[in-house]
Amino acid sequence: MGVVARFLVCVLISVSAVASAGDDPRFTGNTIADATLRRDAVRRIGMIVHAKFKCDALDLIEAEGVSAETQPHVWLPPGAGPATYERWMVTACSHKQPFLVIFWPAKEGGMMFQVKAEKVADS
Repeated sequence: MGVVARFLVCVLISVSAVASAGDDPRFTGNTIADATLRRDAVRRIGMIVHAKFKCDALDLIEAEGVSAETQPHVWLPPGAGPATYERWMVTACSHKQPFLVIFWPAKEGGMMFQVKAEKVADS
């Protein structure tokens, strides 16, 4: 096997190891998201966590509903059905970051979602 081929094999193994490590964080709490929707939302959160903390390891996600009284105003597409608001507290590389995750029914069927990193209070 040539040097280039060995290099490509090493890169593919490294990429798959990083992808598999970040794909399955422990998830607790309640969400309306099915497995596919949850995976898609977790991937989006992973991109934000990577950009903010240079971290690829999502360790834990704790989900909870957001009461109607405390739901922030978030732009949704015109004609979007009623939205469900959840707060997902993500632990990654010793950082805790809350995310607002909003789900609403799509006109064409299925569900749409939006993920927004929330501000963390200064300690």
